Amino acid sequence: PPAGQHLDARQSARLRTAKDVNKLAIDTIKNRPTDNFFLYVHYIDVHDWILFDIPYEESVRRFDKALGDLLDVLESEDLLEGAAVVFTSDHGEMLKAKHLDFEISRHYGNPSFEPLLQVPLIVTPGLDRPTDAFIRGQDIRGLVKSAAGLDGETAPALGTNELLVTERYYQTFR
Repeated sequence: PPAGQHLDARQSARLRTAKDVNKLAIDTIKNRPTDNFFLYVHYIDVHDWILFDIPYEESVRRFDKALGDLLDVLESEDLLEGAAVVFTSDHGEMLKAKHLDFEISRHYGNPSFEPLLQVPLIVTPGLDRPTDAFIRGQDIRGLVKSAAGLDGETAPALGTNELLVTERYYQTFR
């Protein structure tokens, strides 16, 4: 925005759509100096469904399309062969289950509910570890390093079977 002008949440959300994120990511891919690179892409549309006045499920469909479009570009640039791709989220979801505190309407579910602790994680190529292994958010850095062929590491802050999930109004320790 121009100097001195502040955006409200709805205006700000319209500047960070998956379409805009993809444009920046694709520009970065097209202008890469080498085929060896690390690309981190963070989509936020699913959190902004209320600001866009669309159903939550539609925001998930928009994200899914954007991710597919990005993967199509990577494939068209012959960058997926030999690549490590890691897909994850900040939390799981409980569709149609509202927060216990109805003033919080940004997403469904209290993060202390088990379905919200079950975060999606897809890694390709697969790693040499059990598919039912307990992987925490704080372990993702080591997992990405391992997927890239580097020495991975376990986050030392918690025990290997401990998990800490925080949201603005909730903290859950398991």
